[in-house]
Amino acid sequence: MDVDVGDNLSQYLRSRREVAQFVAARVYPDAAPENAQNCQLGDYCTYSLISYAPDSDLSGGIGFAQTRMQVNCCSLLKKRADLLRGRVKDLMAGFRGRLAALIVTGCEAAGKFDNYLPPVVGETTGVYVRGIDLLISHLE
Repeated sequence: MDVDVGDNLSQYLRSRREVAQFVAARVYPDAAPENAQNCQLGDYCTYSLISYAPDSDLSGGIGFAQTRMQVNCCSLLKKRADLLRGRVKDLMAGFRGRLAALIVTGCEAAGKFDNYLPPVVGETTGVYVRGIDLLISHLE
C-alpha cells in the first residue's frame, strides 16, 4: 500500500468546515495525545486502519483496493460527539472523488459504535466516543 489512506482521510476531514468547526486540527492517528481530554482543547477525532485489501484477478493486482478505516469522534458532551459523527458520516457516505491525494471510487459507512471513557486523573468528566467505520474503495 503506497498511499496512506488514514493520512489522506485526516487531511480531508481537517479541511472541511463541517468537521473543522468542531475539531480544528485535532485529528490524530490511532490515539489522541494524553492532554486531548483537557476541557480547554475541545472535541477531537482519532482514526485507525482496520483492514486493507487490494483487488486482484488471476494475473495479479488491478490497481484498486478497499480500505476499512475507523473514525472515533470524541467530545466531553454526548450530543456533540453524536453530531460530530453525523458530520463525518454525511461527508463520507457515498463520497467519490479526491480525498486529499487519494482517488476514491466509493465510500460507505459500514458500521458504528458508542462508548464512554471515564475521567482520567485530574479531570472531572469523561469522554463520549462515537465511532464510525468507513469502507473506502480507491485507486492504489
